[in-house]
Amino acid sequence: MNNRFGVITDQEIIQQAKQQCIDKGMNPELLPTHTYRLNAEALAARRAKYNEYIEVIQVFVNKFLSSGSGNPVVITMTDNEGFILDMEGDPTIIETARYLGIMEGSGYSQEDGPSSIDLCLRYKRPFKLIGEDHFHHILHRMACYSAPFHGEDGKAIIGTISLMTNKEFVHPHLYALLCTMADSLEREMVTRKQNTQLQTLNQVLLGTKHYGVIITDAEGQILQMNETSLSLLCPDAGDRDRTKYVGRPVFGIKPIGEYYERVIHGQEICIGEELSLELSGSMHHYILDVQPVYDREGQLMRVVGSLRDITEMKRTEEVLRNTEKLVFAGQVAVSIAHEVRNPLTTVKGMLQLANKDAALRHYDLIMSELERANLMVGEFMILGKAPGGCV
Repeated sequence: MNNRFGVITDQEIIQQAKQQCIDKGMNPELLPTHTYRLNAEALAARRAKYNEYIEVIQVFVNKFLSSGSGNPVVITMTDNEGFILDMEGDPTIIETARYLGIMEGSGYSQEDGPSSIDLCLRYKRPFKLIGEDHFHHILHRMACYSAPFHGEDGKAIIGTISLMTNKEFVHPHLYALLCTMADSLEREMVTRKQNTQLQTLNQVLLGTKHYGVIITDAEGQILQMNETSLSLLCPDAGDRDRTKYVGRPVFGIKPIGEYYERVIHGQEICIGEELSLELSGSMHHYILDVQPVYDREGQLMRVVGSLRDITEMKRTEEVLRNTEKLVFAGQVAVSIAHEVRNPLTTVKGMLQLANKDAALRHYDLIMSELERANLMVGEFMILGKAPGGCV
């Protein structure tokens, strides 16, 4: 890094670090020391925490070593505090590194003199020390490169990847290779997490027996569908052949295909769509949800549709509607009965008064018919008020 805009350069940083060693009275003729080391238990715990990172880096290193470069190198991985968690590489140079105190559990700090790992973590950028950039003379024949790798947010440093080789094998490509390796590690970890999330999503969705689930890719090709979706679309057990659907476009499945097309081609989200299908001679009713799944860049990855059978719910709703009609009819009947009973009572009373003054012809017959009408009205009211009946 140049100093054009007043930013301290790498060489100035290295010189300052070496001067601090001189000021402390450190002897460059002695072997470098590591002030901090992890014991076996602490190292095992940190390795477990970084296990997935270690696995990925080992794959990268093995590919690099098998490429036949011929350069004796050792590649180390540290955590965000500078403790070495893993070492891979040429056995000869690993043996040299261990002689220098560089091994699993060793920590790099400012107190031990300039190192690419410590400077990389402190200044949050790739760093290299070649030959006499090191303070200790025994390291003058070595070249060390370190690059940070970050977490999901791309900001917090999770650890470093470092490469050590003999000074005579120094090449600019090694520095670029290490930075590329760190970038690849970050991308691989993001991909793994996305795959894990997709796996979890698939297990949860496809394992349910309450919903039929159909998952497609961004082009509408069916990737997965659970047994429930087959049973809903194909009530006849003899037609439930998954191979008829998986790997084929979802758009041909009526009537759900058009909703997937809306999501994929129209960027719509379909929630709570009610569908009716005639299957095996009877009408079936469903609720359909079709939603897109995007990656971190906002690109469509999957489309997930869930189909729920609500046929029984529809039947229950119909029964409730009929019950409500009966309730309303009962209420109307009671109201009418009240209205009819009032004039009957008046007529009966007036006839009784009139009969006192003059004997009316057919009085008994009229009163008998009025009593019968009143009885019928009373029965109507009882029917309307019966528990579980109308009102």
